Amino acid sequence: MSIILGIKGGRGMHNSSIAILDTEKDDIMFVGEEERFNGEKHTDCFPVGALTYAFQNFNLKYTDIDYIALGHNESDYMSGYWHGFNQLSVDKSINLQKIKDSCFDHVYQVSILKAKLRQMFPSTDIISINHHDTHAALAFYCSSFEEADVFTSDGLGEAEAMTFSQGAGHKLQRLYSINYPNSLGFMYSYFCHILDYAGPNPEGKIMALASFGKPIFIESFRKLYSSPTPFSFEFNREFITLTTDGGPPIFKNYNMYAELFGGEMPRALTKEPLKEIHYNIASSLQAFFEEMIIKLANDLQLETGSKNICVGGGSFLNSVVNNKILDYTKFENIYVNPASHDGGNGLGAALYLKHKILRNNNKTNFSAYLGYKATEQNAKTILHSQGVVYTAPYELNKEVAKLLNEGAVIGWVKGKAEIGPRALCNRSILVAPTKKETIDYLNKEIKRREWFRPYAPVVMAEHANKYFEFKNGETDSPYMLKVQNILPDAIDKIPAISHIDGTARTQTLTKEQNPEMYDLLNEYSKLSGIHVLLNTSFNIGGESIINNEQEALLCFIVAKLDYLVLDKFLISKKDNQNEITRFLASTTMKDYFHSRKQQYLNQFGEFIHMHEDIFTSSIKRDENGVITIFSENQFEEREENK
Repeated sequence: MSIILGIKGGRGMHNSSIAILDTEKDDIMFVGEEERFNGEKHTDCFPVGALTYAFQNFNLKYTDIDYIALGHNESDYMSGYWHGFNQLSVDKSINLQKIKDSCFDHVYQVSILKAKLRQMFPSTDIISINHHDTHAALAFYCSSFEEADVFTSDGLGEAEAMTFSQGAGHKLQRLYSINYPNSLGFMYSYFCHILDYAGPNPEGKIMALASFGKPIFIESFRKLYSSPTPFSFEFNREFITLTTDGGPPIFKNYNMYAELFGGEMPRALTKEPLKEIHYNIASSLQAFFEEMIIKLANDLQLETGSKNICVGGGSFLNSVVNNKILDYTKFENIYVNPASHDGGNGLGAALYLKHKILRNNNKTNFSAYLGYKATEQNAKTILHSQGVVYTAPYELNKEVAKLLNEGAVIGWVKGKAEIGPRALCNRSILVAPTKKETIDYLNKEIKRREWFRPYAPVVMAEHANKYFEFKNGETDSPYMLKVQNILPDAIDKIPAISHIDGTARTQTLTKEQNPEMYDLLNEYSKLSGIHVLLNTSFNIGGESIINNEQEALLCFIVAKLDYLVLDKFLISKKDNQNEITRFLASTTMKDYFHSRKQQYLNQFGEFIHMHEDIFTSSIKRDENGVITIFSENQFEEREENK
């Protein structure tokens, strides 16, 4: 057995993750994002939790690892940034010193990480992989295409913000790149901040908000940003300037912003309630983002003539734009990996090493379910230790379908955790999609998130075209990364998963992909006549998706869920009301959030003490030397949430 360990993460390098590949069997053994283990969304902790679980679960030793593929390349930071410095140095108004400092800090952090890995794995080759190459590798090598174009886009890798490549067999050839500071991803993120959304997943919030407005400010965006030649994207320096820390370019002054966007100051400054102009700015941002992605995708298709495109990087979690690529280019087929964000870089690095560097042409077997595995024995142990009353129905799915049809809200935990930020039915909250008021209830009472955010459906694949409009010959959307129109005669049947614009971010499901959930959908359809359920991630706003059996039980207790399915067991809140009431009387929401992080600290405290320089800056030590880990989530009620 030849094994590759892919790693992404360490201080300053968010979305830490690992992947383990068996190159002889062409199998992905495990993929784990560290946020699932420590509870901090987008964590930059060294992935000690994911590593420990994987090595224990697969009975691996450090000496079993033949290669480490590191999803960062310190030499690319240097060469890319220095090229950028030379271009930008002609602008005497820009102070490049802090940008240089940021570059050196990244190089230093990657060097420290590699030094630690050499200590841990002294006999293993460690190979650095360019950030955008990991995105491209994940996109292409997990697809079913023999050949395809590959388009990656995010805020910033080492120096690149976008890349354009061709893939064929084990070959992956970079054609063009667009480098910092000309970043489409940074543009979108900056306007999220302008609109006063700067917490976890602001881009997803703005994508949802955009549907409430009209793109009346698209000309303003065209003045600010442009694509003057093929494979280019630039910001207008009359209005926009660089920051001094290597972050997104910003307005020179907010009077210029006001001139272009309705005469008002940014909402991040005014803190005013949401109103029509904010919806319209969000809509215009989304429309311009789509326009640029389509233009650049067309540049690539015209260059190569390919009919297939693979896309990667955080920009393509924007499920609306993924459809538009097929609508407005000559590409006929598109692939988006469920972990196309930076959390997939550990797997992308391992795949790049296997296929591109080691020239292994065998297709890697891919599934979305590659994380922590919930088991019957673990579930029983947790339930017994907590004194929980539970049942084990002989026909569990029939019983759960009946409860869903009666209006119950159910937590569902089965098998291996999904990879990526979207719930794909193994760590989900499930509800019948038949009542519109379900959206408000979930947002306010359970998920604790903004009122305007929609919920997604999971649908039996063979019945999907009864509810959703699939275009361009497509028939599936397995990872919630495409958006479809809901058919007019179906929209009243499934209002809880309909966004304001009559669309839904669908997950189509076959029996082969997820037999348990497929069977549940089938049982629910027998009772309701509907082959669709509302499916949202099993977590509370601000927290990462739950990972293991204990976290599932705790989240079930503190959230307003009616039932929990934990492997083969069914837990009812009403059957455990006395115990839950006592628990909640002594536990606050802050305690709940803290408990997950404290368990992580208790388990890995000694390792953190020894290697603090590769752990998150959220870790702090008090005057007595006691370590605390991560800031606590605070749910401040904003006007738009009320």
